[in-house]
Amino acid sequence: RCRWFATAIATAATCPQESGPLFLMVLLGLGILGIGVTVRSLLAGPAPSAERPVLPATLVAPLWAELGSNALARGVLARANEPLSREDAARVIQSWQDVKARALGQNHEVDALATVLTEPLLAEWQGRALELKANQQYIAYATQPIEVLDFAAEGSDGAMATVRIQESREFFQRGTADPDQSQPNADYRVRYRLARSEDRWAIADMTVLGN
Repeated sequence: RCRWFATAIATAATCPQESGPLFLMVLLGLGILGIGVTVRSLLAGPAPSAERPVLPATLVAPLWAELGSNALARGVLARANEPLSREDAARVIQSWQDVKARALGQNHEVDALATVLTEPLLAEWQGRALELKANQQYIAYATQPIEVLDFAAEGSDGAMATVRIQESREFFQRGTADPDQSQPNADYRVRYRLARSEDRWAIADMTVLGN
């Protein structure tokens, strides 16, 4: 087809008086060819982008979940011969609030308790979480940032901290909310005893002090 168009164009150029109809046919053919190319490009869609490819959500979500779990498992590092600071104590207790919501929540992530609690408190809360799971119950927590009211380090092996806790608790039985066992605006104080647990800081005991 292209060779025929080239021959026709050359003939029209050299013999303009004899090739009037032929020239019109050439123009018509070129127009049809141009329309065909345009339609083909539209149907083929846009050219591939040179931008960086985006990972599918099915790959990204597990990646972030794994990174988050690893960060939580590391906890707050307990350095040798260094006392626990007020800031790190707040981090441990805030982490406990998050872990508590996971362990007693709908997914019953009981293993998460070991990342922030130590014995004898760990066994106590594991028992609570497993009991909720066995009874098809869970508690949905909505927590706020904690407020450290008092803090005192006890040498380099532990510390005591009194903290204000603000949270909402919604109790569920077999998937149905039970308002009688829920508390929408809990506001109370807790005294925590923090201790070394291998190479990290953990909560060894807690006492609810009330409002």
